[in-house]
Amino acid sequence: MTDHNDNKAPVRFTAAPEVEDTEYQALSGLAVIGFLFGLASCVALVHPGLAFLAGAALLCGVAALIRIAGNPSDIVGRGWAVAAIMLAVFWGSAAIAKEVTYRQLLEAEAQPFAMLWFDLLKNGAPEKALELQTNPSRRSKLDSTLLDYYLDDEHRYESLSGFVNGPEVRALLKLGRDATVRYYDTEYVGPTEISQVYAVTYDDEGTKKSFFVVLTLKKHILADGQNVAWAIQSNHGPFVPEAFKTADDPA
Repeated sequence: MTDHNDNKAPVRFTAAPEVEDTEYQALSGLAVIGFLFGLASCVALVHPGLAFLAGAALLCGVAALIRIAGNPSDIVGRGWAVAAIMLAVFWGSAAIAKEVTYRQLLEAEAQPFAMLWFDLLKNGAPEKALELQTNPSRRSKLDSTLLDYYLDDEHRYESLSGFVNGPEVRALLKLGRDATVRYYDTEYVGPTEISQVYAVTYDDEGTKKSFFVVLTLKKHILADGQNVAWAIQSNHGPFVPEAFKTADDPA
């Protein structure tokens, strides 16, 4: 009998293939920091002053891409850096758009109230213009009894006298309907306040002349928590804006 085991080929063991050593690649710290800044930059929608977070995310992301490009075999994290840049651009743009839109809305809301103040003075009703400086929740009605309200109380009378003696108020009362008032510029916009410049133009013996008045207005939330109303915070003038000043104008 033939032994079948004699016909089997001997088993040979081959050497294991050599495993290449994998070099360690560090994750870019700038890319990760930039990504975290990018995530945090969404808070710029709440407060525009925090928009610097988007700027920090953008700078870190760009710097990380430059370093990774210079050392591709040693540093990784390009995806993190790109994500940081995209987040920075998105949230930064959204914050800027929100701020510009809010500024435009506030300007549009404030102008009609400011023009009411000018119209009351042009129509010889300084007591009504002064009442616009009162908090809306305590403001008296702008009717024919308002003048007596100011004349019957010494403190209120002194307030009205001081208001009327302001140079810009005196000029508007004197010019009356001959004055033309137009919005000129916005100096400041806050969360609920805005300072606007208005140009008052009038004819002086055939020559057009102008002076400028600054009104600071504040938006108040009424007791119901839903409606808002405006009040004049302050007024001052006349003055000449920097763009209109000449060498002969006082500093």
